[in-house]
Amino acid sequence: MLTFQTTKHFPLDSESLFKFFSQPDQLEKWCAPDSMTLKLPIFDFKVGGKYRYEHTSQDGTFVAEGEFTEITPQKKIVQLDKTGVSPQGEKIFENLECVIEFQENLGGTEVYITQSGFKDEKSLEECRQGWDQCLSKLQEIVAHGPNVNTGKSIDLDARF
Repeated sequence: MLTFQTTKHFPLDSESLFKFFSQPDQLEKWCAPDSMTLKLPIFDFKVGGKYRYEHTSQDGTFVAEGEFTEITPQKKIVQLDKTGVSPQGEKIFENLECVIEFQENLGGTEVYITQSGFKDEKSLEECRQGWDQCLSKLQEIVAHGPNVNTGKSIDLDARF
């Protein structure tokens, strides 16, 4: 199985940044690769809680379902994507683990994302590109406030 890691810096404390990852209304505003939107019809943010990510593009909707396996507020989120289904209905992955860690340093917080369980390089690279696009959107939102690159309003209270 293959693994990748990506890292981004944000000029926020970990408590403020954690809200962007733990509140579905905030995730829906930034956590979709370019040219896609995200809906979270199920998002029970607790250990053992289930989620359903629906990423929609012009080609249809990609669905990932899973559960949260570890949550340490302001420090770590671990989730297991149990299944991923393409817009054509074909299963494209199962049992991908995603570990999101938050580490404060001078001037902000580093986010480390490690995703493992990929069966091939193509899937790994597609996911890495998606995360990079999502995190870049979040950096823009944090830096410039609402309506940047997403066309959606951001609850600025979630930043502080």
